[in-house]
Amino acid sequence: MIAEQVRIYNRTDTVQAEKFSERMKKLMNAYRNGQLSNADVIDELRKMAADISLAHKEGDELGLSSEELAFYHAITKPDAVKNFYANEQLKEMTHELTEMLRKSRTIDWQIKTAARAAMRMAVKRLLKKYEASSGCVSHIRPFPAMTDSPRNI
Repeated sequence: MIAEQVRIYNRTDTVQAEKFSERMKKLMNAYRNGQLSNADVIDELRKMAADISLAHKEGDELGLSSEELAFYHAITKPDAVKNFYANEQLKEMTHELTEMLRKSRTIDWQIKTAARAAMRMAVKRLLKKYEASSGCVSHIRPFPAMTDSPRNI
């Protein structure tokens, strides 16, 4: 069940997916190496399930949709960003980024390299506007939360 939640995050929020996937790998490696007992693994999995549940609620607390929350995580992946900007500024950047990408998305943006490159350039311009680190762009790769499903068009 936890592995399924990580796969769901991989489609919607790559930053969270990487975080939980890495945590799961470390847990399983420690178990295989005999560093953890069965009870320890179960306890850690319960903690991880609770953390996943909290991660789902984070968007509601911040007033962000699931797409916006994915971009929020991508923008704030470098921890220094959270120290540089107020939370309201980060949420404003997230709202603006999500809306901008929603408007610039084309039907075949996932296939055409030029369309994705144009979206990356728009992201860089927005981050430059807010004087954000260009390192944030690498975490916003390929915009998985914005699929061509009917609810996102």
